[in-house]
Amino acid sequence: MKFTAENGSFKALVHTAGVSGTVKDLKKIYDIDLVASEILVDAFYDLATENSVAVLLSSMMGHDVAPNAEYYKALMNPQESGSFETVSRFVGGSSDVMYNFAKRGVQLLIQKNANKWGQKRARIVSVSPGVIETPMALKAAEEHPERMEMIKKATPLQRNGKPEDIADVVHFLVSDKARFITGTDILVVGGVMLNIKTNKS
Repeated sequence: MKFTAENGSFKALVHTAGVSGTVKDLKKIYDIDLVASEILVDAFYDLATENSVAVLLSSMMGHDVAPNAEYYKALMNPQESGSFETVSRFVGGSSDVMYNFAKRGVQLLIQKNANKWGQKRARIVSVSPGVIETPMALKAAEEHPERMEMIKKATPLQRNGKPEDIADVVHFLVSDKARFITGTDILVVGGVMLNIKTNKS
């Protein structure tokens, strides 16, 4: 933060670091995927100026978490004492479900911070990828091959995503062409959520 402040203005933060449910450690998933996201958002807010933008990577799986006042409050305040314990009660010991909850928390952080960032005329958004062929996704495919194949078949575009599919969206969001987009989550999933929701109904 000091280096950035001393070497120019802060235009964009793109936070992509995260771990999946393959880690099998609920606390580590929560801390890396959600707590660290809030720490970074808070730190870089101090550097934000007019037209700055923060882009956080969430996941389409965050949209699989049903609204609930109790754990939504915890997810929106992940650094508060007892937050992790509250969320843990709802995930049934599953690291995959904790991943979903943490990524929903990232989306909620965007909503929580939009007005605050807006006071600086800065923007904050999240991007929720679908199945993107990264090493993390390929590892998940090894552990859940049937599920991954089901998602691919349910995707209207009939393919998994490529890293450049996400990079191009992020590039747009940090540009001035996206100057009126803030406080929202952008799904980049090849349309799969339409069919998944249809199948659930």
